[in-house]
Amino acid sequence: MKLRYRIKEILGSLILLILIYSISGFSQVMEFSEEEAEKETKEEETMEFTEEEAEKPAEETKEEEGFLEGIVSEEEKEEEVEEVAEVKKLPPLPIYAVQRIYALKKNRFELIPRFGFSLNDPYVQHYAFNVGVNWYITEVLSIGGEFVWYYFNDETDTNFHMQRSFRLIEPINEYRFGAYVNFSYIPTYGKFALWNYWILYWDIFVTGGVGVTETRPIAAIDPEYRDFSSSKATTSTHFNYSVTIPIGIGGRLFISRWLAVFAEIRGYLTPQKIENIKVAEYTCKTLEACNQEAQTANDGVSGEERWKNSRANPDTWYGGTDWTFNIMFNVGLSIYLPPTFKYRLPK
Repeated sequence: MKLRYRIKEILGSLILLILIYSISGFSQVMEFSEEEAEKETKEEETMEFTEEEAEKPAEETKEEEGFLEGIVSEEEKEEEVEEVAEVKKLPPLPIYAVQRIYALKKNRFELIPRFGFSLNDPYVQHYAFNVGVNWYITEVLSIGGEFVWYYFNDETDTNFHMQRSFRLIEPINEYRFGAYVNFSYIPTYGKFALWNYWILYWDIFVTGGVGVTETRPIAAIDPEYRDFSSSKATTSTHFNYSVTIPIGIGGRLFISRWLAVFAEIRGYLTPQKIENIKVAEYTCKTLEACNQEAQTANDGVSGEERWKNSRANPDTWYGGTDWTFNIMFNVGLSIYLPPTFKYRLPK
């Protein structure tokens, strides 16, 4: 026990000596002599500046700040230019998929001028101007009428060469006017992006109706005697009015909310009188001439019978009635009136 207490006393003495030595050393470091204190005072006095010297650093500081501001402004300008370029590179504003109908049609009129030509007749080409008017009962259903003027009916080269080369003749007809009442329905409509820049709106329509077409044959079998346009022709050889069923399908492309271009294929199913492919036997041009011919021939055939079978008799020019389906390709404009409209949202 005594040894233990002895060791504790020795350790305590050592610790005490270490503390005393460290305190005395710190006090020696912080002590200054009078000479050293005076020397530091003189150095502080030498740090004084005149007014010019004091202003000079401030001016230099301002120049440095102005230079830095110039650098910063140039950098900011470059950043702004880059930001503008990035904004220009950005795609256009988003177009929402669910939008209002581009052009409302309900309770609006549609004025339809158009031009067309026939597609399926290899022997005669029909050209027509057409004007129509529709009134929209709903956004997709309309009722209206159209008037067609077939201003030109041209016999094709195919018909000409076939007659001369192969002695084959096909009866052909021409049209003059047509008037029809139509119902139109729009089963689908939508939009598409053109070159990822323009948004174009379109719709597809089908149409059908009933009307009348004025038609007559073109003399092709026996043009030497037959002339369906002659003023001498009887009533039966003038233009014939035939009930017609027009049907068609087409599509519109909207330029604005009141104007669109369209193309369509429209067929006209109509019964029409065609030229008789058989040529009559006798050539007397009038009933009187046929009577004189009968007296001279003395073959037992009367003048009236000769006239009934005469090439000059218009009643021998027709061969019957045939159903014809005339297909026309039309292009034109859709002009909606009034040109403006208002959207009405449900309450």
